[in-house]
Amino acid sequence: MTVTVESEEHKHRPRIYIPDAINIVSLYTMSHLLNAQDNFRIYYTGGESDDDLVKKICPRAIREANAKGMERSVLFLREEEMKEEAFKAPLEGNHRFVLIISMIGAEAPNQFPFAAEYAKLEQTAMSIGYESYCILRLPPIFQHLNALSLEDLEALEDVSFYAIDADDVGCVVSQILLDPELHRGEKYTIFCHSPIPSSTLKAIHSQLPSVPGSP
Repeated sequence: MTVTVESEEHKHRPRIYIPDAINIVSLYTMSHLLNAQDNFRIYYTGGESDDDLVKKICPRAIREANAKGMERSVLFLREEEMKEEAFKAPLEGNHRFVLIISMIGAEAPNQFPFAAEYAKLEQTAMSIGYESYCILRLPPIFQHLNALSLEDLEALEDVSFYAIDADDVGCVVSQILLDPELHRGEKYTIFCHSPIPSSTLKAIHSQLPSVPGSP
């Protein structure tokens, strides 16, 4: 790919901030943004060791640890305790639009503790005071299965599992970031139509290559 010097006009393109450079959803998101159009700039967080992988997927991405001055960004909610700084970063950086990535079930927190935890994280994010935001609730995604051991799957006996491909998630995230005004204040849940039984999970797991960090 040929890299050219940006014109003054292009220097004012919208800035999109993607955290967690080697997060599988982030990688697919950057890939879809790259293929969509050329009127934005992509910034990402990550160490120098991640640069080669990110640059192969999105050559125009710029590694930037400082999230200030971005127009649109993604906030990944974490089941483990999130630090207050993570919630405040988009606000302190004057981000105009924040896409909050949550987990399916958070809209009905009384069903199980896992969903209740994400419901609390959502409430914290919504109370921070972002100029505008959208919430996208995701099920677990196929590519995460290669992080599970066979023993983990054995423990899921008779449990159904809702999953969606990470590439599809990246497509949805990129479309929201490309046209944030269309999604301001919305809350979306994406999922597969039918649950996957544990027996199918084991079959999928047995055929997945164990290659950490690779889409």
